[in-house]
Amino acid sequence: MNPVNAVPHLPRSVPGRAALRDVAIYDAETVDGQIDLSDNTNAWGTPPAAARALAECSDGRLARYPSTYSSRLRQALAEYIGVDAEEVVTSCGSGELIDCAFRAFCEPGQRVAYMDPTFVMTHVFAETNSLVPAPVALRADDEPDVEAMVAGRPALIYLCSPNNPSGVAIRPESVDAVLARFHGPVVVDEAYGEYASRTYARTAPVRDGLLVLRTMSKAWGLAGLRIGYALGERGLVRELARVRGPFKVNAAAEHAAEMALRMDQAWMRDIVAMTKDIRQRFLGALRSHGFAPLPSDANFVLIPLPDAAEARRALLTKNISVRAFKALPKIGDAIRVTLAPWPIMEQVLATLSDSAR
Repeated sequence: MNPVNAVPHLPRSVPGRAALRDVAIYDAETVDGQIDLSDNTNAWGTPPAAARALAECSDGRLARYPSTYSSRLRQALAEYIGVDAEEVVTSCGSGELIDCAFRAFCEPGQRVAYMDPTFVMTHVFAETNSLVPAPVALRADDEPDVEAMVAGRPALIYLCSPNNPSGVAIRPESVDAVLARFHGPVVVDEAYGEYASRTYARTAPVRDGLLVLRTMSKAWGLAGLRIGYALGERGLVRELARVRGPFKVNAAAEHAAEMALRMDQAWMRDIVAMTKDIRQRFLGALRSHGFAPLPSDANFVLIPLPDAAEARRALLTKNISVRAFKALPKIGDAIRVTLAPWPIMEQVLATLSDSAR
């Protein structure tokens, strides 16, 4: 059976971690039969309730426009996080909300400060909105340089935690320092928040100027539906919603995401716990083979290597696709590997070990 077709028919009850660990990777045949470990999506697939909701979408639901501002989904997200629905705004992926924040809170020619390296679309969205990208190198301890960020007088500060591509989570005291010293909007991107030990999502509405971005593309396994959301004080959220505009989440995606939130939280938490177990196992195995991976609070691991492009080519010979980075600031060449069932991680480890000899 094709693993892509098998995933939606997982039983409604949550299987144990041992049973799930060896399930074939979701969307394993994306390109020419490759196993795709390049995009940090959920390697165990789609929440069962979401898959059922998509399969059962009626003609009536699809023939009508979705709700203007995703009211039912916002309520489900609010209950999941523990905030009020008026403190939530949804979007077509969390990337759209970065774009919206730049348009809502910045004027052309103003600066946007962010860590370097970080999520590559931050630079892209800044430039497409006629803003000045202001990357700031990380400190020696891999924390954001708060003083340098604030000193540049940006209109907005963007922080990614856990950071992409490093996987390293920002310490709470660093985020607190930014909020204390900068009197403008601070966007904290928590796309990988479910995998991290600390999050600002629940407290965002009571922190002045703080917007926390989240997504259902990672731990929730719904990247193809593009569900992002932001949490913050009601005035900030309303401004984001105004800039975002109506009808940004389609009816099928809204229904499927709501059903996942209502029925599959246990499924998601079990996947996250298993991913964390594999993360620690993979990090330990890499170190025992002489590699120096960065610590990770996400569902991926960044591995510095002398030649990232060559390592990627070696893995492609085994039909495994990873993301290669060249000359990352303070890191150098590295590959980013999405975590997947352990047999696949063993293949990655064996291939990297062979190519390093």
